Amino acid sequence: AGPDTAICIGESVNLTASGGDTYLWAPIEGLSDSTGSSLIATPDSSVIYYVTITDQNNCSDTAMIDIAIRPLPDAMLGPDQEVLLGMTITLDAVQDMTYYSWDPPHYLSDPNLSLVNCTPLEDITYTLTIIDQYGCQNTEDITITVYNEAKLAIPKAFTPNGDGRNDIIYYYAKGMAQTNLKVFNRWGQMVFESDDTSYGWDGTYNGVDLEMDTYTYLLVGETLIGEIFKQKGNLSLIR
Repeated sequence: AGPDTAICIGESVNLTASGGDTYLWAPIEGLSDSTGSSLIATPDSSVIYYVTITDQNNCSDTAMIDIAIRPLPDAMLGPDQEVLLGMTITLDAVQDMTYYSWDPPHYLSDPNLSLVNCTPLEDITYTLTIIDQYGCQNTEDITITVYNEAKLAIPKAFTPNGDGRNDIIYYYAKGMAQTNLKVFNRWGQMVFESDDTSYGWDGTYNGVDLEMDTYTYLLVGETLIGEIFKQKGNLSLIR
């Protein structure tokens, strides 16, 4: 039935047996045919296939072939990133592979290395193709979003009255590595804090609705190149 072999997961291998008139393969999972002398195997895990070969005199023998499945390599590029226009970042595939190819090659120091410097001028998604020492291939994507300026902003008022419109106030950040929002009442007590643009204030403090009033906020951000932005002002809670 041929020599033992190893393939990458998702690949196929041709199996050929000889020496008889009928053939019966087992197990049948991953096989294109269970009774042929030549067939295709696409197993999803390592497996030993057995083939029972019988001749016209009803004499039989069994052969075996061991197929090892190699996992696909992992590029591990990490999460998508944001940059300010003109900023250079490093993209690193981490793993030690025999082949690297970044596509498209635009704005990269070398599209055929595992570690590249990237200075994008526009939003771009890179696809990295890697091949390990066994010839197993995989791809991974990473998207770079480019901002031409850094910005922090927050609305001046919101209406947390439960009507489903403008009940929560969120702040907006662009081109920022870190942000923080603090809201204070008229006596200087902090009633809300967030460092996530997706986590907004619903007009409560410790689960209790606050009065309609004017509150003071401090919004601080650190840009992707280390500059500090600070913004102070008032926001109105209207019920």
